[in-house]
Amino acid sequence: MIVGGRAAFDESMITGESRPLTRTDGDRVVAGTVSTDSSVRVRIDAVGDDTALAGIQRLVADVQSSQSQAQALADRRPTTEATYRRRRN
Repeated sequence: MIVGGRAAFDESMITGESRPLTRTDGDRVVAGTVSTDSSVRVRIDAVGDDTALAGIQRLVADVQSSQSQAQALADRRPTTEATYRRRRN
């Protein structure tokens, strides 16, 4: 949270927002964002696993480790087709 100052922050790495957003006293900022025009004083409210970035990493890991129904069907299809061909021959 900003406790002193005002700055434009490039949050594109975290949010995908293409333009810098102005933040001032009392506004939250996310680790990994960059102040583009001046310096500010911030109070750290979360570290490690409690940060927004850690939450994004957990979500990505969960999605990568899961398999959609469509992917499961696509993975089974070649086996089913090969079995069908063998039975016909």
